[in-house]
Amino acid sequence: MADQLNKLFLVILGSLFICAELFAQEPLSRWCFLRSDYSKVCFELELADEPEERSRGLMHRKSLPKRAGMIFDFEEQQPIGMWMKNTFIALDMIFLDANGRVVFVHHQAVPHSLDIIRSPRAVRYTVELNAGAAKTYYLGVGDRIFAEP
Repeated sequence: MADQLNKLFLVILGSLFICAELFAQEPLSRWCFLRSDYSKVCFELELADEPEERSRGLMHRKSLPKRAGMIFDFEEQQPIGMWMKNTFIALDMIFLDANGRVVFVHHQAVPHSLDIIRSPRAVRYTVELNAGAAKTYYLGVGDRIFAEP
């Protein structure tokens, strides 16, 4: 009986940790890319604007909804390097300058890779989407991002 109670306790404790992680995620907001053909495509993005959030990013997540992702705000334009350590989801990384203009797109970042992915110039933001999203939605250099109210 004691073993069963211990197992039940561990299951409940594990469930609480999972729920805490889910509730700790930032609320989603709607962000849209204005493409070169003046059409727009929108995504629900979590904002990572604190050092701890930027450091954790999308690590440890097993899935990401189709039109969802994360936007990292580094507060000022600077050289940025990203990696995929502890990230289970293949991602596209879209690097943007301080004006929200796409300056570089890295397609198909490999899960768990320790390779550093860098933009060729300083940026303020990085958006991470499911791998293939940049090609599927025709996102490229020169497009702009904006938050929709």
